[in-house]
Amino acid sequence: SRQIRDLEGELGVSLLHRGKGGITLTAAGNEYLAQARKVLADSAAAVRVTQAVGRSEHRRLLIGTVEPLMSSGLLAKILKNYSSCRPEVRVELREVFSVEQHRLIAAHELDAGFVYRSPEDSSIYDSFIVLENRHVAALPADHRLGRKSKLFLRDMAGESFVQFSRQLWPERIDAIAQKCVAAGFTMRVVQEGQRLHTLLEFVAQGFGVAIIPDPLCRLSDRVVFKKLEDLDLAANLQLTWLRNNDSALLKEFTATTRQLTTKLQLFRTE
Repeated sequence: SRQIRDLEGELGVSLLHRGKGGITLTAAGNEYLAQARKVLADSAAAVRVTQAVGRSEHRRLLIGTVEPLMSSGLLAKILKNYSSCRPEVRVELREVFSVEQHRLIAAHELDAGFVYRSPEDSSIYDSFIVLENRHVAALPADHRLGRKSKLFLRDMAGESFVQFSRQLWPERIDAIAQKCVAAGFTMRVVQEGQRLHTLLEFVAQGFGVAIIPDPLCRLSDRVVFKKLEDLDLAANLQLTWLRNNDSALLKEFTATTRQLTTKLQLFRTE
């Protein structure tokens, strides 16, 4: 209270209304609060930008990635190729959901990220597709649908489904649900998960079937993956970064990754 009165004395204005009904901000107080918050935010942003520049000077890149890419040969291929060009640069990986990566990139806490989901505001980012991908059906290894030569959405009517938590990619969850309705049925979702390996474990244990981006690495013999003949929703993996990021190391990393885009298609499991 004393500090506030000292501040009011220094500013020469009242910041608070003090009355029987309690304490409220004056118009000047509201403006001072808004400006103070802006200064704090600008200060925090300055720290993050400075740290990003420092990473470049110290030959370090922070790259976000998603779970399916972590266990694939695709990521190793990218890192090995970049390392062969710039062995002195240390690339540190952070496994983070796509939507969180966008926030961290915007805050300069990540230099770039491999994501499935596009940002809400694409105007501040640059990106390109690293791998073109599609959704597939994931079924228990002994499931009757696994024996079909061709699988359609309508064949999955009546099945129990497991799916990613809606908060991770609501527009994609909704799009899949709408495709199922168009095929004549409503998905009966019995379980949700936040990570791919969790969903695949649910499928393996018979909780339900799933419609997921085609995994980049298929290690389990307890789950089979089938192409859905009438589902054409893309699940493209992209590399994204801030458009105004002038880091020379980042430019080299994106250029190296872009050059490999065609070759990386060979890492898809058909």
